[in-house]
Amino acid sequence: MKNLISLTILVLLSLYNLCAQNGKGTFEKDFNRAEKSFSEVYKHAKGELLNNSKDGYAASLPIFLELYEKNPENMNLAFKIGVCHQSSRINRSKAIPYFSTAVTSVSKDCQQDSYKEKNAPLITYKFLGDAYHLDYQFDKAIEIYEKFKALMAENNSMDKDLFIETNRKIEECKSGKQLVANPMKVKIENMGSTINSPYADYSPVLSADQNTLFFTSRRPNTKNEQKDSEGNFMEDIYMATKTKTGWAKAEGIGAPINTDWHEATVGISPDGQTILIYKDDYGIGNIYSTSLDGDKWSNPVKLNDNINTKHWEPSAFISADGNSLYFTSDRPGGFGGRDLYLSKRKHDGDWEKAVNMGPNINTIYDEDAPFIHPDGVTLMFSSSGHNTMGGFDVFTSLLSSDGNWSQPVNAGYPINTTDDDIFYMVSPDSRTAYFSSFREGGYGGKDNYQMTFLNREPTPLTLIKGNVYDESGKTAKKVFITVTDNETEEVVGVYNTNSKTGQFLFILTPGKNYNITYQGEGHLFYSENMEIPKKSNYYEIKREVLLNPIVVGSKIILNNIFFDFDKATLRPLSNVELKNLLQLMKSNPNLKVEISGHTDSKGDAKYNQKLSEERAQAVVSKLEANGIKASRMKAKGYGKAMPAALNKNANGTDNPEGRQLNRRVELKITEIN
Repeated sequence: MKNLISLTILVLLSLYNLCAQNGKGTFEKDFNRAEKSFSEVYKHAKGELLNNSKDGYAASLPIFLELYEKNPENMNLAFKIGVCHQSSRINRSKAIPYFSTAVTSVSKDCQQDSYKEKNAPLITYKFLGDAYHLDYQFDKAIEIYEKFKALMAENNSMDKDLFIETNRKIEECKSGKQLVANPMKVKIENMGSTINSPYADYSPVLSADQNTLFFTSRRPNTKNEQKDSEGNFMEDIYMATKTKTGWAKAEGIGAPINTDWHEATVGISPDGQTILIYKDDYGIGNIYSTSLDGDKWSNPVKLNDNINTKHWEPSAFISADGNSLYFTSDRPGGFGGRDLYLSKRKHDGDWEKAVNMGPNINTIYDEDAPFIHPDGVTLMFSSSGHNTMGGFDVFTSLLSSDGNWSQPVNAGYPINTTDDDIFYMVSPDSRTAYFSSFREGGYGGKDNYQMTFLNREPTPLTLIKGNVYDESGKTAKKVFITVTDNETEEVVGVYNTNSKTGQFLFILTPGKNYNITYQGEGHLFYSENMEIPKKSNYYEIKREVLLNPIVVGSKIILNNIFFDFDKATLRPLSNVELKNLLQLMKSNPNLKVEISGHTDSKGDAKYNQKLSEERAQAVVSKLEANGIKASRMKAKGYGKAMPAALNKNANGTDNPEGRQLNRRVELKITEIN
């Protein structure tokens, strides 16, 4: 009996040891399997997370959770589960209880990649501080960061870079407390399922009328659904248009822009007919430009060597007048990391040597995603420096009259969050903004958002949009629009209409008298005068422009010819229009024209007749003085005889707008040799 009992005990012990060994073997095997995926995306040295590389964490998490359920005393597992949750960007607060548990048993000698390790690494405190920071628990985060610094000192494991980074995190928490305590009055809305997807969608850029949207997406739509080294689908550019009911479903912009590799949106012209894109170029990263010809996009053209270098240029934005390019580069000679640079357009249309935007804008950290408002003086960009509340924040800097940029100001909460806030642009009236962000309730990954400012006064700009037609009512082809400051005679901008639709759009700043000239091949030019006072509001003006053909009988009103009051003396503001007339006559040497003067109905008829003749002759004399033969021109005054509008309203009252239209100078083609 005694022997039987002994044998039974021996068998049970053998079975126990066998089970224990099998359990140990299973734990080791499962741990190593999870650790392989985990370690590929975890950077231990500075406690950083590769947030774009989530596949490894997603594969590891369920295994670590199962092992931890059976081994709740294993703090190394608790640490790894916390890292996986924190990297997911969805319900990241789940990481807090795991890190909080893990810090109860940490060791500076932790071999966290070993299945035998039971302790968590010392850096768990840093991760816990980050988790509280991301969750807006700033005071708790500061407390944990301070503990982490003390532990590093106690354990003689002081890492200088990590110490500096932790101090930086404490400053970010302090900024966060101030910003969250004084929130901006805004309404933030996800742009919806027609725009966003379960994948990363970001970097929205819109035409100035906010009717056309381009953005970058990592959804599986590239050929062969190719992935990059981090397990994400390649970047492609998508486009959507606004309808009466909202945004239409976004579609890939297609060839020749999208390829098998990375293409991303970075900038746009106000009319939406030119976009700046980023191409990976085998890891170098360069900026390209592509334009719309009718309904076809041109092959992307790489910007010159003053912009693109052998270093990384990931983002850029072009000013509304098309003359300034703001971009990002990590080229040598900067202030640290990525810096913002500025290049001006040369007379030949190319870009001149770029200039670093200086220490007011750039920091020892990274600056990225510049956006210059159509007002030409408001720069917005993202930075991980300055007084960010965490990650990249959006900042604003203003260009002063002396050409210097002001100290950047944090755009505030909830525009900025404790995470990365980047790719931000504002509508011309400054009442709406578009950006991409990771936020609760999104569709997955980064989403595109629209934000409305609830108490912001509009920026005083004038947006002009419309169509240009020919004499038959069809779209006028190859029309160029030149906007010139009549006072300085400086060309403010040159724009072109869409060759298929005839549409155009441009933006004017206040405080100037503008000559807007529409010129199409085989047609007389059409000019419009627009004087915008310094104290102005935001306006959107719709124009339907008709170009008259160069045939006998065609005529144009010279809307930018100005005289001194009650005189025939041409004012200097007329010079731009006179140059246009001169160019017309030189380009068409076979033309003979009549220059006619007209008045309103006020005043003595004989006096008005004489004044109209003298004003017509003043224009002819000016052209003759610049080389146009007198035999090709005839000056004629019509006084009040040929009104273009009613001088009086139907009820007999004065019509000042009509009288203004009647006070004019016209050109009419009388003969073509």
